Formats: sequence, structure tokens, C-alpha cells
Amino acid sequence: MKTENDHKRYFFRVFFGLAALFLTVGAFNYVLDPFEVNARFDFGLPREAVSMKANPQLYKIIQFDREPCPNIILGDSRGNAFAPDVVSGLTGECAFNFSFHGSSPSEARDILKTASGPVVLKNVYMALNFDYMGRNELRDAVAQAEKTADSPFIYYFSIFTARISARNLSDLLRNKEAISTNPPPRSQEEHWRFMLEKRGSLIFRNMTYPNRNLGILKEIKQICDNEGARLVFIIPPTHADFRSLIGKHGLADGFERYKADLASISETADCDYDGELTEDRNNFSDPTHVTKDTMERIAKDVFHKEYNLCRRLSE
Repeated sequence: MKTENDHKRYFFRVFFGLAALFLTVGAFNYVLDPFEVNARFDFGLPREAVSMKANPQLYKIIQFDREPCPNIILGDSRGNAFAPDVVSGLTGECAFNFSFHGSSPSEARDILKTASGPVVLKNVYMALNFDYMGRNELRDAVAQAEKTADSPFIYYFSIFTARISARNLSDLLRNKEAISTNPPPRSQEEHWRFMLEKRGSLIFRNMTYPNRNLGILKEIKQICDNEGARLVFIIPPTHADFRSLIGKHGLADGFERYKADLASISETADCDYDGELTEDRNNFSDPTHVTKDTMERIAKDVFHKEYNLCRRLSE
């Protein structure tokens, strides 16, 4: 039969074992630092590829906290295509891209609130297409990311951080570019068809306009007004094939109203209309994303205020 001392020894062994594990996790995360909170060690880890993909909100919040900038870009993957160095070259001012793949309007609003903390905003550019307005997710990903970024304890002792640290280290050691476990990508033609037949149809089949996202855009405008910041909505081009789905799903009137609503809220650059830009497939990598060269042409048009490719819709 175990004595009281035996129970005490067992308790202390468990306690110190857990404490050792806890400290090991903290040290592991501190040294590898997958989201660059302390940025003490580099090691050549593929942080931008691995960590930002795992949690783009956290990655970009930490980046912005380190180097805040009064000019930001919001949106999903189409907004993310506006490279900060290109925009900075056109405007002569710093630019920070706070867009990320799959972003919803509510997340863009939350990101804007986060960005308005460490710096007084000057210019806010928000890329949003009509299908972007069909995203009705009200997620708390930004709030969770901000909480993690603000708490070293949560960050360093998080199992999530440890998992991303391990993934960074694993990809570095394996040279992930040479050893890919992903299935072979679809051909461009297959991907084009998928974006039209699956993704586009799914979005528009379940979409109504106006919806609650219009109210969120008005909140974004109010935040900008409170900051004294200029807000510019950018409607990136989509290919005519994709835009034809809007009419097929009975949303043509909603599409026109959406543009009018944006213009009534704030300055709007409309690049998504019938014309050479949106009918030439060579300008696109898929029906909803333009090529890098085309995006740079659009950036020059919008950020340089030339408005040759896009149309300026008045507020």
C-alpha cells in the first residue's frame, strides 16, 4: 500500500514533468518564433510561406505592430495582389497590405479597427468584388489573432504556435520545394472551368443583394471618417465569363445597385465592366484573378489616379 510520501513524490514527479514540458514548449516557440514576435533568430525558416498561410491575420498583425503604416490595403486574395512595394512606388508613401485569402467584409472591418490603434490612418484602399459581398461569415479570427499577438504568454506557450514552429522547421529541413506532398495542380483550363462551374455558381446561387455586408461597409467608412482617413473602394476586374454568372443567377440588378451603393459611400474605382480589359483572357490567371502584369497596370491606374483602365465612380 502506498504511503503519503509515495503520493507526494508521485505528485511532484508529475508536476515537474509537466513544468518541464511547458518550459520546453515555451523555449521551442521563443527560439523558432514562427510569427516573428521577438525576431531574434532567423535560421532561414520559411515563415512567410508557412506561418502566414497558417494564420495570415496573426502574421500580418505582428508585422504591422512592428512597422505601422498610415496607408493600408484591405480585401481578399485580389486585394492581396497589390504588392506594397508597387503601391509605395506609385504613391511615394509606405503601404501595408492587410488583405488575406478568404477574407470577409466583417474581418476587413476588424482588421481596420486593429490598424487604427498604433497609427493614425491616412489612406485606406479596399478591394472588393460583387462576389466578395456574398461572404456572410462573422468570424472572430482577427480578435483571436490580436489577443495572441498582445500576449507573450499565449503566444509562446500555445500548442498552435508549437505546431507552426514544427512545421517551419520540418519544411526547412526537408526543403519543401523539392519534396511536395500536395496533389498535382489542375491545369489552367481545368482550374478556369472549376472557378466558373463550381466556385462562382455556388457563390451566386446562394447570394442576395443588398445584404448585411453593405452595413459593414458603412461601418468601415465611419471608422475612416473618425480617423480622418480617405477610403477608396477598388473593384478589381473579373473575366467576362465569370461576370456572366451574375445575370444567369438573377443578380444583374443587384450588381448595378452594388456599384451605386459603393459610390454613395465613398470614392470607388470600378475596373469590373465590359471591355477589352475584362474580355481578354490573357489578362487573367483565372476568372477572378488577373495576372501580375495586369495588376500592376491597374495599380498604376488607381493609385496614381490616372483612371485609364478603371472608371472613377463619384461619392
